[in-house]
Amino acid sequence: MTMPFVPASTHSTYPAAGVRPARRAGGGRAAAPTRRPGGMRAAGCLIALALVLAGFASPLAAQAGVPEELRTHAERSGWTELTPHDEVLGFYRALARHAPDEVRLRSIGTSREGRELLAVTISRPGVSGPSDPHVRGRPIVFIGAQVHGNEQAGKEGLMLFARDLAVGASADLLEHAVFVLVPQINPDAGEAGTWGTRTNPAGYNVNRDYSRLVNPESRAVVEQVLNPWQPHVTVDAHELTGAHYYDFFALHPSTLYTPTAVREMAAGPATEAVRSAIEGAGYTYFPYHLLPSDPTLIPEEGISGAGYGIRILRNYGGARGAVSLLYESRRDEDARLRLEERARWQRIAMEGLSRWVAENAADVVAAVEEGRAEMARLGARWDPADSIVVRTRLEVSGTVAYRSPEMRALPDGSGFEPTGRILDLEVPFRDRIVPVVARIRPVGYLIEAHRGDLAEALLRHGLEVERIEGPLETSVESFRVDSIAVASSTAEGYYERSVWTTTEVRTLSLPRGGYLVRATQPMAGVAFALLEPEDVDSFASEGAFAAEKSVGGTLPVHRLRELPRAAGVLLPAPGGGR
Repeated sequence: MTMPFVPASTHSTYPAAGVRPARRAGGGRAAAPTRRPGGMRAAGCLIALALVLAGFASPLAAQAGVPEELRTHAERSGWTELTPHDEVLGFYRALARHAPDEVRLRSIGTSREGRELLAVTISRPGVSGPSDPHVRGRPIVFIGAQVHGNEQAGKEGLMLFARDLAVGASADLLEHAVFVLVPQINPDAGEAGTWGTRTNPAGYNVNRDYSRLVNPESRAVVEQVLNPWQPHVTVDAHELTGAHYYDFFALHPSTLYTPTAVREMAAGPATEAVRSAIEGAGYTYFPYHLLPSDPTLIPEEGISGAGYGIRILRNYGGARGAVSLLYESRRDEDARLRLEERARWQRIAMEGLSRWVAENAADVVAAVEEGRAEMARLGARWDPADSIVVRTRLEVSGTVAYRSPEMRALPDGSGFEPTGRILDLEVPFRDRIVPVVARIRPVGYLIEAHRGDLAEALLRHGLEVERIEGPLETSVESFRVDSIAVASSTAEGYYERSVWTTTEVRTLSLPRGGYLVRATQPMAGVAFALLEPEDVDSFASEGAFAAEKSVGGTLPVHRLRELPRAAGVLLPAPGGGR
């Protein structure tokens, strides 16, 4: 039997931008950017934040009394040089010496070129392991920086924030939250050339690798930090080039696998805390977005929200059930310019979000727990009224007031340059997420025995997988392949594929048994992304079945309407468990 398209039941459309500028659905000018109330305890957050920012407005002046070994290389150079990898490690080791009860360091692996990958935990009292904060009910905040080596301000700003957490004006936050930091996710790219490169030496964009885990850097973050710590909040610190006017940008998860309560918190009060912090310090903010490839067309074509899938940390964190945000500070094409200011923006945004988390700690923990309970509840039974959105597209939701530098093409056709004028525009905003493919939520998936490699990949993400031994016969929905499209060249290390299937209900006989993945897991969204073929980051889209199945064949992964009666044995997690 062929299964029809099923519209999403609970979120058939979803606006991508959370805290938004003023807009009008039917055209006309929006007067000025508006602010959505942050909710919860936003007022107290901003008052406390203002006290901290008052001392941070002039970082060089605020350094009086800071021990020399706790000043970064960039600070000591007058912000004319970046802090190299060895000195980043030295900074955090010095911080641990100055605050031994609060700061704990752990090596989580090495990069492709052998550079140490460091995880830094800052808490009070110090924690003995990842389970301690959960026992005390404190939210865990993860911040990762420099996954793109040429985006340096996140790394530099994170050192400033870590210093203030451990021995400075932000130490009060440690009474309410635990912070887990990875200061340089991609140190090889950070050390390449003078100002770093976007990809690692193997040509991979590491922030497109959270679904694949091809690179040691992404594997270390997932297996050594995200899996054991299960953070309530994740921040991915980036920088943004191009024809942009605004100083700072943020965005919540756009994947609809994110649990409802978590998605609403990330899009609403968490994003509002960042916007309020940036604007409260006198800078400009706008939701993260993409521009046309020809920036002279911005007035006509407008701007677009960002999609992708769980390959990027913003969406990966959301699918894992965390309040997840992307940070982007505006960077000139010449990365040497305004380094101090860019680091300041990152540090302000980290402070603003963290202070909101601290002041709303119980609500943050409750939202994440509610999201996990939602996954368990919905995944426990087959319900035709409940669906998961597998593939989406963006549509224009209306027009938005937008400032942009006016751009013109260079005479030789090699690019574009600003004219010096700033345009006040009202442009279309393509930020409304609508489903392309949705299916009834399964109670689980069955993977055929010969694809144990897929089971191992799921375990690396922290998912639970059971091995069912011996002959097995059960009813399934199988994926029959309708079409496969493969890109002619790689994009930042990966071949893009689109795989389209039709589901068919049948009885499956497996003489060697198989692997069971239940949909009641807190991170079931990650399983959906990897196992539904049409998802842009699925095993099928990544080419996992290229040597096995072609058009007309069925995939060795099957959806379940009910669980098999055969008992399964839980496979051990990599490294002996969480």
